[in-house]
Amino acid sequence: MELESSLQKLSVGVLTEMKRMNYAKGTIHYNSRFIAQYSEFVVSIGQNDKFSETLAKRFLKEQYNYPSKEVCSPLPLKIAAAVRVMRLLGEIRAYGAFVKKPNGINIDWAMEDIGIINSYVESMQTRNNSEATKKLRIADLPTFY
Repeated sequence: MELESSLQKLSVGVLTEMKRMNYAKGTIHYNSRFIAQYSEFVVSIGQNDKFSETLAKRFLKEQYNYPSKEVCSPLPLKIAAAVRVMRLLGEIRAYGAFVKKPNGINIDWAMEDIGIINSYVESMQTRNNSEATKKLRIADLPTFY
């Protein structure tokens, strides 16, 4: 059975965590609009104050046609933001926190790690993944460092 959670509690958790992590007020407000839109959606289908992965997928499909059969790279900003907010709600539900991705921060790699990192980057170039997937995985390296 899929875990359902109170949307009210999760949305407070997301917005509180964003404030704690010093997100800009505009970003917090922008994300809260997607939470409000999701809330209106679940009320409209009789699932008041519920968040689940199934409902989030349904919301994204019905409101944004995501995922669609058309490949759109990169995703339009509004769709990407809606997907991110659904992911943040899910991460707060599962872990009680989420990771803030660094914006344009240069990472000083430890000298002993450079060989491993270079090997990973080289292996990404030879895999049968799409170019977008390769770029995304390489860009995500600092998140795990």
